[in-house]
Amino acid sequence: MSIATIVSAGPGVTVTPSNGPGYAAFQGLIGGLLAYAGLAAVAAVMLGGIGWGVGERLGFDRAGNAGKMGVIAGMALGFLVGAAVSLVNKFIDAGGGTGNLSIAANSANAPLYNTIKPVVGWLISYGGLAAVVAVVLGGIGWALGERMGMDRMSLVGKMGVFAGLGLALLTGACVALVNFMIGAGGGV
Repeated sequence: MSIATIVSAGPGVTVTPSNGPGYAAFQGLIGGLLAYAGLAAVAAVMLGGIGWGVGERLGFDRAGNAGKMGVIAGMALGFLVGAAVSLVNKFIDAGGGTGNLSIAANSANAPLYNTIKPVVGWLISYGGLAAVVAVVLGGIGWALGERMGMDRMSLVGKMGVFAGLGLALLTGACVALVNFMIGAGGGV
């Protein structure tokens, strides 16, 4: 029998992951990691939003740009959390196998999930506080700049108001945005 015949016939191995030793434990571990990654995505969006809003308000271009990247990275992480299992199944199928993995995010397998979740909630609260501060300080700068005829001060104040309003919008929508990205990733 030639090597080409052996390779084309395949090894004749059938993959049945649910029968493997420790499979349920690994499945639970991965489900817990997916739950942690979902929280990390929300935290990344919120921290990025705070950095973006405050950085733009204070004129720190680098902090503003890093904040924008944090928001985008958090959204991408949310997408990957949703798409991870289906992408792996598609690559297994593309390699000639049968992708039949079924793993979902499971906070029951993440022991510190309920400890970390309030911290993410606090980040969202601080995002709201930063938005209020940006709007108030921007409004003061805008009003004083207009009153005293200082165009630059007025412009910076307007930017502060709009950056604060954008941060407020992101604060209210960060969980929904990450959930949307997780759902979009799951549809891959």
